[in-house]
Amino acid sequence: MTTQILRQGNRIHPEIRFDADQMEIRISGWSFSENPAEIYAPAFELAKAHSSERLKLVVDLKCFNTASTKCLVELIAILRDSNIAATDSTIVTWGYDEQDPESIEWGEDLEMVTGIRFNYEPSEILSRKAS
Repeated sequence: MTTQILRQGNRIHPEIRFDADQMEIRISGWSFSENPAEIYAPAFELAKAHSSERLKLVVDLKCFNTASTKCLVELIAILRDSNIAATDSTIVTWGYDEQDPESIEWGEDLEMVTGIRFNYEPSEILSRKAS
C-alpha cells in the first residue's frame, strides 16, 4: 500500500491521507479548525491534480464544525465533477459511530446537499481497513 500523509492530524485538525494504490483520500479524526480551507488544501490540490482519474473519498470524522462542512462539500463537488462519467456513482464512504445516530445524519445531510450517493460503514470497520 502506497499511503502518503498529506496532513498530520491532531485534536483540532483531521489527518488527511492519500492511498495511491486505492486512489483514495481518507480524512479522519476531528475537524475544528477556524480556517479549515488551509487544512484541507492538500486534499483539494490532490483531487484537482487527479481530476482525470477515479478518486474515492473516505470520511471518518468523529466531529466537525460548520466551516469544515463547507470544505467537505467543496471536496466532494470536485470529486463529483471529475467522476461524472463513472458508472459507479459511489465515490464517498462515510464512517459513523454505531452508538451515535447523529453521525449517520451528518452524512445523509451532506449526501443530500452534494447529490452524491454515499456508502456508510461503521468507523470501527473503516479503522481496521486503514491499518
